[in-house]
Amino acid sequence: MEAYFDIHNWMQQRLQDEVSIQSLNTIYDQAMIRVVEKALQEFSPPPCNFSWFVLGSGGRRELVSTSDQDHGIIFEETGHEHYFQKLGQTISDGLFALGFAYCEGKVMSSERQWCKSVDEWKAQISEWRASEDLKDIRHMQMIIDARMVYGSEALENQMKDIIFPIEQKLLELLATNMSLLKKGLTPLGQLIVDQQQRFDYKNCIYVPYVNAVRLLKLQGKPIDESLYEAVMKFRLFEHPLIKVNQENKAQLKVLTKAVKKLHNEVITHIGIRC
Repeated sequence: MEAYFDIHNWMQQRLQDEVSIQSLNTIYDQAMIRVVEKALQEFSPPPCNFSWFVLGSGGRRELVSTSDQDHGIIFEETGHEHYFQKLGQTISDGLFALGFAYCEGKVMSSERQWCKSVDEWKAQISEWRASEDLKDIRHMQMIIDARMVYGSEALENQMKDIIFPIEQKLLELLATNMSLLKKGLTPLGQLIVDQQQRFDYKNCIYVPYVNAVRLLKLQGKPIDESLYEAVMKFRLFEHPLIKVNQENKAQLKVLTKAVKKLHNEVITHIGIRC
């Protein structure tokens, strides 16, 4: 049986090459599939069809080495919760062995809330749709980004049918949740930095960009690939705070302005005032 040590070494060897965010996440996908396959070897055959999916940055294929775990399980028949939750725990432990931290918010397939049958997921997502609670809206944001990595293609299609389409009311709630944008520039157009000259890339660029793009995709609108590439180039630095220097200052200013413009256009189009 393949050891987690072997998977970790394989992954690290592949990561030695210079990679883009896309190729990095292809490597992570392959490693995660091997973890799921190893976990299944420790159990009796699954009692029914299932799919293991990733959420958040994993669902968007934007993981970096400092990302934590966000994942869930959907299985075909009720009554097998114990089996799949134990499987989810084994997968979580395997990913931890590879260097992916456990999710502090417990968004993992080892948790009952994220390990459900098809019928249970239908009920859960319906509940989140009907709620205006901020936590439930954020759960909907996460499940919208869900992406199947291992398992039944039929269940993947059922999961998409549960999540989509997204109605106008929910679009407005998602837009309202992102309408308060952290300022990244002073009125004179200078980057706002801390005492160590670090810029909050995560909250001034990455998070508002991700939220805006999610809403664009839900409305069937095209994505500016050049802006995507520029945002993801800084994403590969892995740190939420980026040290500002002469080499990156101008680009960070341009990105901050571009993301703010995109952010405001998206939520205004949906009908939310900035």
